[in-house]
Amino acid sequence: MKLTSLLNWFLPDKLKNNSLHPDYDQVYTLVSACFFAAIVLPLVYGTLYCLGYRIDALIYNGLMCFGVLLFIRKGFIKVPVTLMGMITYIIYYPYIANSGGIYSPMVGFLYVYLIGAYWGDPKTGAYATGLNILILYFLYQHTSAATTVAVITGGKQAAFIIHASGMFLLGALLWVVQRKQDQAREETKHLQNHRIEFLDIEIARRTEQLNQMRQSLATDFHDETGNLLSAITRQAGLLKLQLSSGDPALPMANSIIRNSNELYTSGRNFLWNLNHESDDPQVLFEYLASFGQSLYNQFDISFSTQTTKNSPSKIDPFASLSLVFIFKEAMHNVIKHSGASEVIFKMASFKEHIEFTLSDNGCWKQPGEQDGHYGLQNMKLRCSKHRLKFELHPGPSGTRVEVAVPVLLQPISVPV
Repeated sequence: MKLTSLLNWFLPDKLKNNSLHPDYDQVYTLVSACFFAAIVLPLVYGTLYCLGYRIDALIYNGLMCFGVLLFIRKGFIKVPVTLMGMITYIIYYPYIANSGGIYSPMVGFLYVYLIGAYWGDPKTGAYATGLNILILYFLYQHTSAATTVAVITGGKQAAFIIHASGMFLLGALLWVVQRKQDQAREETKHLQNHRIEFLDIEIARRTEQLNQMRQSLATDFHDETGNLLSAITRQAGLLKLQLSSGDPALPMANSIIRNSNELYTSGRNFLWNLNHESDDPQVLFEYLASFGQSLYNQFDISFSTQTTKNSPSKIDPFASLSLVFIFKEAMHNVIKHSGASEVIFKMASFKEHIEFTLSDNGCWKQPGEQDGHYGLQNMKLRCSKHRLKFELHPGPSGTRVEVAVPVLLQPISVPV
């Protein structure tokens, strides 16, 4: 397991894989400090034990660091960290005081603790600097002046001044470094947010441009292609009236009328996709529901709709057009193959997708080799092309067609 993944496991749920959270850097650094301390302190204990020195405080401190990691994972941070800091001073002070006081080599652990405190949080480090100097003063008072070490070092007062000054200077240096790092992180986040906002604005503007282009194309289609197809249909109809029933040109006239009507119907779907808010699931649902109601009224088939209350969301307009073709084909298949007397069209909204369902109470007709169900193959092909999830549930007492379409991320709105 990678180290980053292991440290991420100890983070609270709200911070896992969420580096943009304002508390992420601070808590992640604290977790890192406790994690490495929980490993290094027992190793130091084992090394000193092998050399003949038994310092149980190191084991206690390591266990406390591991315990704090578990508390952090549950979302409890300030209280466990504060308690660990207080207990650390309590368990280390007797070892330092009884091993030479202000002259003890274990005073070095106060410096290590100070670095760890600043690593976790600059404010905690500042408190630790003051407490360390206070602990040094207590050690100074506890240390006897009549020692050989005192003569070599210049006395316990000189040792206290050196340690206190070093502790203060180290604390000040760590404070400046941590503040600089915090400022750099804040500037980086600000720059990232600025870029994200800029991209959102550009996306919104381009989307508005595309919408205007869609409306322009829809108008051009209606004025040019739609009128031309209507003219072809009317002229073919007039030609048909002038032909006798046995005229060899009659089938051709009928074919022109049929193909023109089919092309016009298909063009209307395309026109709707261009001219309307086809990326709105609710608008799409209402359009298909209206088509279904008009279609099934002609065949005495009961048709009803159901929809869940959905939050504002958008879907891919190209996927929307595919859904129009898919469910119009499915609605016609009910009439041609199932013998159903009731049809229900549903739309359900979820967090990441919208699900459209068409179900009937008819009997599923298994496609034969001669007809092949090419419409079903086209449905699957359209879904595959636009990353839609297609499911077919056939049965003797009804058939259900389900298509799930992903929800698009919403860009910010741009004031006009």
